[in-house]
Amino acid sequence: DPISSLDTRSLNYACSLVKSLANAAQLIILTHNAHFMNELKKWLKNKTEKEMSRRGKNTDEATAALLFIDTVQPDDNDSRRSRIVDLPKHLREYESEYHYLFHMVLRFLNSEEDRNNYFFVMPNVLRKILEVFLAFKRPGSEGLSSKIEHLAQQTDDLSMDELRIRALERLAHVESHGDNIDDLVTASSMTIEETRDAAEALLELIEKMDSEHSRRMCKQCQIAT
Repeated sequence: DPISSLDTRSLNYACSLVKSLANAAQLIILTHNAHFMNELKKWLKNKTEKEMSRRGKNTDEATAALLFIDTVQPDDNDSRRSRIVDLPKHLREYESEYHYLFHMVLRFLNSEEDRNNYFFVMPNVLRKILEVFLAFKRPGSEGLSSKIEHLAQQTDDLSMDELRIRALERLAHVESHGDNIDDLVTASSMTIEETRDAAEALLELIEKMDSEHSRRMCKQCQIAT
């Protein structure tokens, strides 16, 4: 990825260079950088068939498409497979990936097929949601493990079983990156049962700490992609 090491200013400049190629007969852009994707999305979204249809415009004039490489690993197969699909609604409509990740957790818990297909990414998804949520609910310089430890000591205030919070503590330890190179290339050591328990505990914790946030997120993220 040629933009992986660029700072924000340089990344925005790279985006302007890409836009200068708009007169090309065909332009294909691949990226896994969320900020870069959002900048390009602002430029291209109104040119897509989906957005033009929503606005009542002639879709024959659409000149862009926002697509997504969806990767799954079925439980009966050791290899992963990918397909190109429309960019999921929660990535298309929001600049943060928080809504999309929350939606993935709901799918993981409510669909046996999704539980199997997306298990390999779910521990990391749960950790990202937990980090974002606690960054706002418990601001400060302490790490994720320390925040979870403090919550585990406040079970009376949360009306939540301490063991449920401890399930999230293991998630924080197992999915902490940078300990060794194996973390980047191997699957999580968490079992599917542990991951499911952690997912349920995460949603319960969010509901206990901020019921309005939980209600609105569940309402938004149960919308089909």
